[in-house]
Amino acid sequence: MSFLKSTALGIGRWLAVTIITTGAFIGILWWSINRKPDIPTGSTLIVDLNKPLVEAEMPVPPMLALFGGNGAARVAPVHEIAAGIRSAAADPRIARLVINLDGIQPAGMQTTFELVDAIRTFSASGKRTIAYAANYDRPKYMLGNAASERWVDPMGIVDLSGPSFSTPYIGDLLASSGVEVHVAKAGTFKAAVEPYILPAMSAPARAQFTTLLTGFRDSFFANIRTPTAESATAAKSNSATDPETALRNQLVTRIASPADLDRAITPIWPEDHKRAMDRMIPIETYRRALDAPTCQNSNRRIAVLTLSGPIGMDGDPLTSITPEATIEALRRIQNSGEASVILLRIDSPGGDAQAAEMIRAEIAAIRKSGIPVVASLANTAASGGYWIASAADEILTGEFTMTGSIGAFAIRPSLHTIAKRFHINPQTVNVGPEPLNGGFLNPMTEQQRTRLDSDIHRVYSRFIHLVADARHIPLSDMPSIAEGRVWTGPQAVTLRLADQVTTFDGALARAAIIGKTTPSCRAAVYPKVSMEQLVNSMARGYSFASTAVPPSLQRVLRLAEGQIEPVVTSGRPAVYCLSCEGITQ
Repeated sequence: MSFLKSTALGIGRWLAVTIITTGAFIGILWWSINRKPDIPTGSTLIVDLNKPLVEAEMPVPPMLALFGGNGAARVAPVHEIAAGIRSAAADPRIARLVINLDGIQPAGMQTTFELVDAIRTFSASGKRTIAYAANYDRPKYMLGNAASERWVDPMGIVDLSGPSFSTPYIGDLLASSGVEVHVAKAGTFKAAVEPYILPAMSAPARAQFTTLLTGFRDSFFANIRTPTAESATAAKSNSATDPETALRNQLVTRIASPADLDRAITPIWPEDHKRAMDRMIPIETYRRALDAPTCQNSNRRIAVLTLSGPIGMDGDPLTSITPEATIEALRRIQNSGEASVILLRIDSPGGDAQAAEMIRAEIAAIRKSGIPVVASLANTAASGGYWIASAADEILTGEFTMTGSIGAFAIRPSLHTIAKRFHINPQTVNVGPEPLNGGFLNPMTEQQRTRLDSDIHRVYSRFIHLVADARHIPLSDMPSIAEGRVWTGPQAVTLRLADQVTTFDGALARAAIIGKTTPSCRAAVYPKVSMEQLVNSMARGYSFASTAVPPSLQRVLRLAEGQIEPVVTSGRPAVYCLSCEGITQ
């Protein structure tokens, strides 16, 4: 009996110590992540773009936040990074800004452009602003050009060539392999289906990409600053320029190694060096030191809902847009009673037509309830992404946004030739009308082809009527606007598909006017990504590094993962700009 009693006491003490230790560890972890840092006077703000530039916040697992993320419990959206840089411009504690562009991960040009105005604001304050890169491409140079000083490595290059479009055409490969691909499409310029059925790009597709890329090139050079006409000419004719030529043409201001940069911002004497290192403030740390914006009226807030990724009936909430998650978020905003306006930030090439319509219908219902909706288009808001945006009161696009792509298609592959080659004999028994999807091992019948073509043209007709009604465009003008053409943001404004070219901050200001509030009165950001969702996504193989995969390979990976299965395998009507992913701005 005494043995059992002593054992129970021992276990009790062990449990008590474990609980106390765990609680203390959690408390320390919470304090480390949430404490407000001190910012010494004379500090250097460090913007090291070694994390993905994202439109919506991403939570970071607590252990990673503590040991590998500057204490940041989340990857901040690009708009918050920009807000931090603007705050630093007027902060007397911040003496200079250093932007390290070497670790930057590929992001859409519009997302990158969101930082440009913030860097220019800091430079205009008179404080020293240094951008450093071993090599400059167009996105890096767009950011570096906003700084007062642009440094490049002695062995680097400055390459402003492009933009370009590239995608493999596999029509011949599929045909020679015995894969029969039936395509139903509405829209002469709906080039997404071409790679699966043609050996090379068609003339209409080449014409539309030339128009689109020319627009992006014009926007790029309109938004970089060159000190002289000669340097402007040099920039436009630039292709892989060496540092000495770039310096001579005033494209950069200094040739320097990373060690030169370190010596420029940190003294070599030990005591001075330590003091200077204490004043190196990462942007993540600086943002946590800022006071939260105040709002005078808690019932008139701007609810920001970010919709990012392909659109499907189901999918990963971190990487796709689904009706279930989006409608839930919209209704949560509506029922909260605190939102006087909703700002939709859309970054999507589209996807499943039915899913896009379900989301559009919910937005229309929200508007009817008395809450206005403003759509802000990010890198891509094309096809299904634009279908959703069309329900908004106003559509605000970016300078480098890809939008439009008003068309529809379906792809239905058949492996019956391969099956026959390997003596596979599929057997089917149908009761009632013949199903549209008869299985990949069966050839498509004429009845199935007719039904699929009819479905696609029905979806396309609804698409153009929705846009014409929402944007007050005569239906007779829609053929020259739609037909699957992809447009830049400025082109979309000219065509009445959008109301204004602006950044996210401009859209936030406009939403504040419509909602009769101020930009600082923001509600919680939606959708809310829980730690459970993050863990589930990581278990499925998602990682921050996936955003650095080239767009063409991202498409292949998403095909393999089934994220755009409705587009390629099921034969369902799709409103998807697959070709948008092959564009490198």
